[in-house]
Amino acid sequence: MRCPKCAANLADDSWACSQCGFPVRPRHHIVHLDFWGSPLQVLLWLLLMALVSVKIPLPPAINIRILCICVSPPWIGNAPSPWLMLAWILSVILAIAGAWIFAGACRWFCRHLRFSDDARADFTGRGGQILGWWILCVLADLRWNLPAPEGVPLDIAMYLLGLWGTLNILRWFVGHVKLSSSRGLSFFGTYVELLGWEILLTLSVLTVIGWAWVLAAIGRWMARNARGDDIALRFHGVGIQILWRTVVAILCSIPIVTIPFVWLWYTRWLVQNTTIEGQLGDLVV
Repeated sequence: MRCPKCAANLADDSWACSQCGFPVRPRHHIVHLDFWGSPLQVLLWLLLMALVSVKIPLPPAINIRILCICVSPPWIGNAPSPWLMLAWILSVILAIAGAWIFAGACRWFCRHLRFSDDARADFTGRGGQILGWWILCVLADLRWNLPAPEGVPLDIAMYLLGLWGTLNILRWFVGHVKLSSSRGLSFFGTYVELLGWEILLTLSVLTVIGWAWVLAAIGRWMARNARGDDIALRFHGVGIQILWRTVVAILCSIPIVTIPFVWLWYTRWLVQNTTIEGQLGDLVV
């Protein structure tokens, strides 16, 4: 590679000419990442995501539950309470609003990424773009309380549909991350691969600690499949690192007030163990 200003020979990983100091883009480069979000911001986004994850169970006559956190008011009986119906409607509205809150969290995350080559990341996605996939994921999390074995096929079908929605949201996120130093990214992971990782992760829980190594492998798979025309991502974390950091994060979250500090520390480690590798005109694989 030659300097466009003085025609001096340059190494493939040079960022500036050693003769005249002219800045150049290296033919092959590795960019290290960092994350500079604040604990207060982490707390805000955690509270918002927890808010849209609340689910209110309706009386047994209706048999529907929404999202993740089960709240059982004392007035639940054989007939729906007007207050309970109102709480359920609000939980549905919040669940749908989660698409825009998630998009806002993605935008905040990208804005606070820092790159060793002084590049920047912008997120251009909007919640309305994934509303259909988001609703599919919400529906997949419903519990229809059908008696076994009639309810088993429905639960399996909803799980598979929810996984399809998750994959498309992941593709949407990666596809709307714009790096100032390249032409953007796309996610090339397939549904079958994601399903296989989900099954392996579920089985690894039975080994007590094996899930950490599976999560590390999933991180490498996700990074490897997020790439552009001239760049590719790499995740360098390993199972033992994920294991002890996760245990420490959970234990340090017990006082509650430490939660934003702990998970900011955890997020920074994940980001710092991710690199962007590129080569002009030829994707590094």
